[in-house]
Amino acid sequence: MVAAAFAAKAGRPRLATLAAAVVIVFATGGFWYLRNALVTGNPFYPVATLGLPGLTDRAALRAWIYHLPIGQIGALGEMLGAAGFGFVIAAAAVIVWRRPLLEAGLLLALVAIFWLWIPYQESRFLFPAFGVAAVAIGRAPGPATGPPATPLDWRLGVVLIGLVEYSTPERWLIVPVGALGAVTANGWRHLPVPARRPLRSLLTVGLAGLAAAAGVTLAIGLDRYRARDPGYAIGTGVDDAWAWFRVNVHGARVAYTGTNLGFPLTGRELANRVTYVNVAGAPGDRLHDFGRRLPPPGRAATPESAPYRDGASFDLWWRNLRAAGADVLFVAALDEIVARNVAADGDGFPVERTWADAHPAQFTLRYASPDARVYGIAPP
Repeated sequence: MVAAAFAAKAGRPRLATLAAAVVIVFATGGFWYLRNALVTGNPFYPVATLGLPGLTDRAALRAWIYHLPIGQIGALGEMLGAAGFGFVIAAAAVIVWRRPLLEAGLLLALVAIFWLWIPYQESRFLFPAFGVAAVAIGRAPGPATGPPATPLDWRLGVVLIGLVEYSTPERWLIVPVGALGAVTANGWRHLPVPARRPLRSLLTVGLAGLAAAAGVTLAIGLDRYRARDPGYAIGTGVDDAWAWFRVNVHGARVAYTGTNLGFPLTGRELANRVTYVNVAGAPGDRLHDFGRRLPPPGRAATPESAPYRDGASFDLWWRNLRAAGADVLFVAALDEIVARNVAADGDGFPVERTWADAHPAQFTLRYASPDARVYGIAPP
């Protein structure tokens, strides 16, 4: 998207183009870096870099099991190939033969940041690079100005290859919709100007009717979407707990722990207010607040540290539950990786489960399984 903004005008970018690019950067996720900088003093928090405060330094991250050594070029190739064979071949052909300097430079920078700078490489961090490659493919065919010589160029082949690789019924709708658009545009260009005038009114009426129909369809679809079970699942035993929760908890203030997936607890129409409640510190303390309290040098020895659970006590937790106004507690069994740095009982649950079971006057068990517990919290 940024590449498209810069490529809109030939030559040196104008101030308006640069301003548009900045707006696009912030609107598509860059605002998180600004927020991190304002809240923590480091746009890359919790990574301590460039002399900025952080919870974990780069050396610890590079020793992490999720870090891939730079020499494993095959792993980088696999992640780049996840975009699809046809897409990768088309992007490579465009970069080699058309040599778009802007897109090529951005691609090189994005892949270099991903592979050489980020200590936690997962393919999702390559999405910006895939977006730049798509812009390069879209701008490559045809002459520099005016419409291409034919409405069907090699880009259709790229689309078809992508559909074969990642086939779904919805994606195949691209073909008839695109073909209809191409035929309509091509026919309109070949019509004499006098013949276009009466068709404009008909086209305007047709578009208005389509807009109205689309509005009605969206309204009906939204109503059905709000009524259906979201059915969120990850393929583990916690899926059953989430399913029970969606049916039995609505309009509640939910405290959760043991998992970093709070969204499935929001329920239909996002009616539940869901929050993690601290077992240490003040009710509103966040990760960086706990990080600042670490002894010098203020760095954790592992990227999976949990300083927000140091000094946990039932009294502090109960106070924070009251401050949050929570009336339902969801406790999930810890993932094996998380349990390496967060204390768990013999069944894999964090300490909140033990506290809740030990205080039946305040916590009423509503659901139990090997993977989760749900408690009702007594009102003040």
